[in-house]
Amino acid sequence: MVDRERLDFEIYEKPRTEREELFNKMILDRAEKIRQYRMESIESGKISLYRNMSELGFVDFYKRSAREMASSSNYTAGLKYFRDYTKDFCPFNAVNRNLFIGYRDFLISKTQEEVGALNVNTAKGYFNQFRMILRMAFMQGLVKADYSDCDEIIHEAPHKEMYYIQRSHIHALNEVECSIPDIKNMCFFLLLTRFRIGEIWDLDWSDVIRFPDERPFIMKKLTGKKDKIRLYISGEAMKYLGRPKKSGRIFKKMSYVYARNRLREWVSSAGLPGELVTFESFRRGFDTIESFL
Repeated sequence: MVDRERLDFEIYEKPRTEREELFNKMILDRAEKIRQYRMESIESGKISLYRNMSELGFVDFYKRSAREMASSSNYTAGLKYFRDYTKDFCPFNAVNRNLFIGYRDFLISKTQEEVGALNVNTAKGYFNQFRMILRMAFMQGLVKADYSDCDEIIHEAPHKEMYYIQRSHIHALNEVECSIPDIKNMCFFLLLTRFRIGEIWDLDWSDVIRFPDERPFIMKKLTGKKDKIRLYISGEAMKYLGRPKKSGRIFKKMSYVYARNRLREWVSSAGLPGELVTFESFRRGFDTIESFL
């Protein structure tokens, strides 16, 4: 008799590099670990060859429940962290208070990393998702106790008042050089166009189009929009994109954390509070500034 289970893992069909071979080995080792667990469970009589939901592990339950949620993409993102924490292996009998507290501390530790840190409020959202899945498992009799009401939670980060870039700040910022010139250019471009940083992060020269009368515009899919829209930009804003090219990234590729740290250094050197100024501060500054320089 044969029983198949889709694990939603992917490997390189024909690995070309040592890194791809190592990736394949890691995924296959993980799949083998799951297979061995299934075999041991069958041989010990814990589950039959025909499994039902109650006979699967908690990771499987989390995964299947996430697919059924309305906002499944958010649950999928949260599931990734839980799978990392449990090494993708968590039978129902391992779901206890220690797991609850341990996963909470794991998410908190991710918010304190130097590179690629998880936002505190995002971590709280992922933990609340986990608590909801845990409650569902308890209601179905899959775990013995409901730990979702425990007091140990992740608290939201203190709300920071938005810091707006004012006209009086522009001269000081323009006079100070930034260690990464593209960050300075991005900020001034945000100031003049009201784009979000995520919308210009990977801006390509192929997105910038000119009409026959030389009026430039950008064809871009913006946050909350289904289709690309046409956005005209001024010649002044165009200066901060650099010398036009036929194609290729406009701004240097870098991580958000790295860019944020360089931004703080730059604005601090201009006398602004680096801990308060964000890329959003420049975007919101559009409302108070019409033109400069």
